[in-house]
Amino acid sequence: MPFFFLGFLAGGYLNFSLLAFGGVGVIIALIYIQLNPQWRKPEPQASAASSTALDQLDD
Repeated sequence: MPFFFLGFLAGGYLNFSLLAFGGVGVIIALIYIQLNPQWRKPEPQASAASSTALDQLDD
């Protein structure tokens, strides 16, 4: 919701076209989604090799 109000404030002071505002909005939305932990996919954790697998390699 704050982006909605920021858009109206920026539109009042800057003389950008609607196409420029759309482009800026898309860029801000993509950055927001990338930085928001709610939308970030968890990275797979690398598991350590089990000790039995290492023992078999030592034999």
